[in-house]
Amino acid sequence: FGFMLGSLLAATVISPLLGGWRNVFFVYGAVALFFSLLWWTTQEKEQGNTNQSSGHASIGAALRYVTSIPNVWFLALATMGVGSCVGATLGYLPLYLRAQGWSTTSADSALASFHAVSMLCAIPIALLSDRLGVRRGILMAGAAMVTTGVIMLALTHGSLVWVAVIIAGMMRDGFMAITMTSMIEVKGVGARYAGSATGFLMAWGGLGNVIAPPLGNSLASFSPNAPFFLWAGMAAAGFCMYLFLKKDTGATR
Repeated sequence: FGFMLGSLLAATVISPLLGGWRNVFFVYGAVALFFSLLWWTTQEKEQGNTNQSSGHASIGAALRYVTSIPNVWFLALATMGVGSCVGATLGYLPLYLRAQGWSTTSADSALASFHAVSMLCAIPIALLSDRLGVRRGILMAGAAMVTTGVIMLALTHGSLVWVAVIIAGMMRDGFMAITMTSMIEVKGVGARYAGSATGFLMAWGGLGNVIAPPLGNSLASFSPNAPFFLWAGMAAAGFCMYLFLKKDTGATR
């Protein structure tokens, strides 16, 4: 919901109201800081820390352990491919649509519709995964839909852009929810190493988000739609990573 409101209002309403993008970032940062302070004042204090610490692995030991598990790598690399595709596409899409003659409002609305359909589908997709006891299959479906939607963005115009955005966006938040759950369910991770494994996953995802936008944007000088093909290829590579996952991932029953 926050993604949807931000993409819908930030450029067309909040930025003009505050006098530019720089002030938007200041306000967003202040909001984040405010909630961080609230969180700090309400956090629980650990008790019995001395007795519990003997069961905790050091950061280095935990990372060495989780990186020795093949499924952790496959999940992390798959998420890197799909997530970097989504992040780069979302940053480029409004600018691309404006260059194609769309109004600022329409371009931002297309971006907001991505988040809207993702919001609506997140809980049903996660519940379906729990009901079926299936993780990998739904993750692969999500990667395939993202790939398909982004390729369609490169090839279509007009009203078909909305169809492409919806296809690419349906699985985004549900995909991430199932990804986090799948990482914790990897055999050998569990509650003990959930934080380290999830951090490893997010680190690779962050690396993809750093690399993908400039790589794709560098292709825009050849053709405005060329970046979409590169990013779709990254999502397709992520899809391939799921093929190597062992079946112990997502054993929910």
